[in-house]
Amino acid sequence: MIELLYGTKDFAQLAEKEIRDGRPVAVRVVGWRKSFIYRTLSLYAEYDRVSRTGSMPRSLPLGLAWRTMLAPSLMGLCHQARSSGMEIVIRGQGISLEVRFEKPAI
Repeated sequence: MIELLYGTKDFAQLAEKEIRDGRPVAVRVVGWRKSFIYRTLSLYAEYDRVSRTGSMPRSLPLGLAWRTMLAPSLMGLCHQARSSGMEIVIRGQGISLEVRFEKPAI
C-alpha cells in the first residue's frame, strides 16, 4: 500500500495510477483540510446512499457539488476508486485523517 499526503505535488496522479492497477492507496489529510475533507466525504456517502432510494433533499447535491469544486482531485480519486470496485474507508487518527481506497474484504 502506498501512503500519500494530501496536497503534495502529483499525489493525485500517483494515487490514480495505483488505483488503476488495483493496488490500495492511503491518503493522509492534516491541518485545516481535515474537517473539510471529512465533511465532504460524509456528504458523498450520504448522497450515494440516498440516491439509491429515490427522493433526496435539494440541498444535498448542491452542497456536495460546491465541496467537489473545492476538492476536485480527491473527489476524482473517489470516483476512480468506486469505478474500479474499491471501497473508501475513512479513519481519524488524532491530528490526521486517513482516507483509504482498497478492495472490499470478501
